[in-house]
Amino acid sequence: MKNERLLANFLSEILPLEQCRYNMYHEENIYSRMPVLVFRIAKGFNDNLYNELRESVESFQGNLKWTEYESFAGKRVKNHIISPIEYYEFEMNSFHNNFYQREQDYFQSDIYKRLCELAINDIPDLYLHLKENFKPHIDQDALLKFKGNRLTK
Repeated sequence: MKNERLLANFLSEILPLEQCRYNMYHEENIYSRMPVLVFRIAKGFNDNLYNELRESVESFQGNLKWTEYESFAGKRVKNHIISPIEYYEFEMNSFHNNFYQREQDYFQSDIYKRLCELAINDIPDLYLHLKENFKPHIDQDALLKFKGNRLTK
């Protein structure tokens, strides 16, 4: 399984994902964007799933500190993001200052590259940590029905 899709593939197996950007980064150019997972759990499922996931993500101890949060962008439908805390701070500052800049411009070049490398190195261990520690409280019959409906569309 490719490292760039590891978390997305795992979460799509155990959660009813309505939306997911499966590639956390571009393997052919690891510096094109910081590794993050953008996703959304289908409506009608336990809203506490995000909190459960956040607790598991934030208990991970890797090269970087990671978090899960609701995206600052979007008005009608909000996605959620799993990212290094530095990316969260970048997004939060951009939103609150009403000023968007590219993440490559926000961080100093050497720091940005190091963050990308450390994040990519963390992904397999974060995956193993979530696999071991994230046990979502979800109705399995509803999950199977959701997945079945997605396959027939």
